[in-house]
Amino acid sequence: MSRLITPLFCLFFIMACQQDSPESGDETISDAPPKLERTGPDVVFQVLNAEGNLIQNVKVFETASLSSGTVYQFSRGEGQINFEAGPQYKLRAPGYRDVSFKLEGVDRMTRILFYMWAEDAPSEGFSVSGQIKADNFRAFKDVTVVCNGESIATDDQGSFFFAPQFDEQPSELPVTFQWPVTKMGMSEMKVILLEKPDFPVRLSAFLQTNTVLPPKQKSLQ
Repeated sequence: MSRLITPLFCLFFIMACQQDSPESGDETISDAPPKLERTGPDVVFQVLNAEGNLIQNVKVFETASLSSGTVYQFSRGEGQINFEAGPQYKLRAPGYRDVSFKLEGVDRMTRILFYMWAEDAPSEGFSVSGQIKADNFRAFKDVTVVCNGESIATDDQGSFFFAPQFDEQPSELPVTFQWPVTKMGMSEMKVILLEKPDFPVRLSAFLQTNTVLPPKQKSLQ
């Protein structure tokens, strides 16, 4: 009997030692991808259709690197996002075409609205349009908008429209907004469209301003 117990006991002892032994120092342990540092403002975010109605079940994909990203889910098509300069963003909703973009100069943006193009809508070619408002919800006139070398100013309603023509297909298409924030200072924000879409892109942005839009004066009785 002792001849049978001794080998089994030895085998159990060896297995226990193997389980308790520390990992070899020669093994490479991969570090987790660096976490995106959040420094941008919380921005009110809405996604609407061509009729101006909120689109349900919108996902926003934020890609910070090849191994790091975040997905935001908006069941009602609105919420808040801590946008950052640098990551790529993609809007996706059932029945609508994806919109991909990056942002720069987000520190003076308080609200942004994207309008998505339905998959079954007739093709109208690429254009970019929208409306700019101040953070007090008033139309922001004379904001300079630059796209593909063309420059226009927003009208009395803060609206703008571009239908740029391209000799070559751009990999990125910046739409730049420039406006005064003080009597001597200017500010700038960019919405950089990725992989120029073949359908209209429409957006509205609310921008912070200090002196260019004073409160309306009450009329004298």
